[in-house]
Amino acid sequence: MKQFLKVTAMAACLFLGACARTPQQQAEALIEEYMQSHLKDPASYECIHMGNLGNVTPMSTALELIEKGCKEHGYPNDSINPMLARFRAMREQEGKDPYELLGYTLTLKYRAKNSFGGNEIQENEFIFNKELTTIEAVK
Repeated sequence: MKQFLKVTAMAACLFLGACARTPQQQAEALIEEYMQSHLKDPASYECIHMGNLGNVTPMSTALELIEKGCKEHGYPNDSINPMLARFRAMREQEGKDPYELLGYTLTLKYRAKNSFGGNEIQENEFIFNKELTTIEAVK
């Protein structure tokens, strides 16, 4: 009976500890798991800089796409704000929140060994679901 109580108490502590993590800590833990399972040499992984967790919204996604389109087509940067305003008005007209939380993003700069055994510095952007339970994409 004592053994059962010890195991139950330990499980409760682990569960409560996992739930008490901040969103930043949850994202960092997911990245750590990802790196351990995706790197050629996980033991060589060294975090150089972990960014702050950012929100992904329809407006942030639209901004990214509009900036990319303007750059590709040579449009001036002063055309970005009017396009964003039209997008926001369109979303609001549809009865949708243009700032609805879709997920999170975090940028990581790290050093790790590549396939040839040489150290390489890389930077990736991780996109998470809004519950912070999975990594949806890595750019």
